[in-house]
Amino acid sequence: MNNILLLTLIFTFSIPALSNEKKDSSEFARELMVIGKMSGACGIFKLQIQFQENTGLDGGSKFVERFWRSEAAKLGMSLEEYATQCHDTLKKYTSYSKVFTAE
Repeated sequence: MNNILLLTLIFTFSIPALSNEKKDSSEFARELMVIGKMSGACGIFKLQIQFQENTGLDGGSKFVERFWRSEAAKLGMSLEEYATQCHDTLKKYTSYSKVFTAE
């Protein structure tokens, strides 16, 4: 359960670095697609942690940690790096969402 708390804290308090560089339209489109895909995965990450915290299923914390360590490893990251990447991605998603829905 301590690992879940640590992941939640990392997820919540990581500080993102947003890029101010100009990108051509294909790079920008690619970035939007990656952010969309990653933000969906990160949403599932957060929901699994919250579900386990709320239900306290036997062995659930170990399962969640093993599962996400495996997913992070597929991307060449540690779990802590993945959590930080999720935070950064969700901040970018929120930022872009505000731009595209502004009237």
